[in-house]
Amino acid sequence: MNTRAEAYAQMRLKNELWAQKNFRERSKVKFVFAVNFLKWYYMFSAPVVTIVARSDYLMSLARMLNAPTKHVVRKILA
Repeated sequence: MNTRAEAYAQMRLKNELWAQKNFRERSKVKFVFAVNFLKWYYMFSAPVVTIVARSDYLMSLARMLNAPTKHVVRKILA
């Protein structure tokens, strides 16, 4: 027969194990997503860059969209 303290300890252990399992599963999903994203990126980035480089409009659009990123990187590196 379990006492209240033992029951509480078992409940806490179950919650901690659930939290660890949940974290592990979320991390695994993020890792799989990252690996697949990188595969996709390296597969398609060169053809996309080639298309963008041929168009002045796409080139200026890419520069405009990339401006905030450049600003943040410069602040980090400064």
